[in-house]
Amino acid sequence: MQHGFYVDNEDRKAPAFCPRICEELGPDPDAFLQRFESDELKRRTAEDFRQTRRSGVSSFPTILLWLPSGFVLIARGFARFEQMRDAVAGSTGEAGTKYREFKRLAVT
Repeated sequence: MQHGFYVDNEDRKAPAFCPRICEELGPDPDAFLQRFESDELKRRTAEDFRQTRRSGVSSFPTILLWLPSGFVLIARGFARFEQMRDAVAGSTGEAGTKYREFKRLAVT
C-alpha cells in the first residue's frame, strides 16, 4: 500500500486500488472491498482519527510515549535521536526511570 501511494501516486481511497493489493496479499478482493466500504469501518476509522487528534498528533511523523498518566509528546516532525532521547529522559515517572537505568547499564 505504501509503495502504491508514495511511489505510484495512487489514491488508496479509490476502489480500484484495493483489488490489486488484495491480489498481492491474499484476501478476497470483494470481501475486502465490502468491509472497506462498511459503515462500521468508517466509524472506527473516524474514531481512530479523533483519538489521534486528542493525543496531540497533528503532523507526520509524531512520536508519543505512553505512560500510565497519558501520552507524552516526544517529537513532532523531524527530530534527531538525541532530542528524542532527552525528551524521554525528561519525562516524569516510569519512562525517565527506565531510561536512566538503561543508560547506567549501557555505560557499565
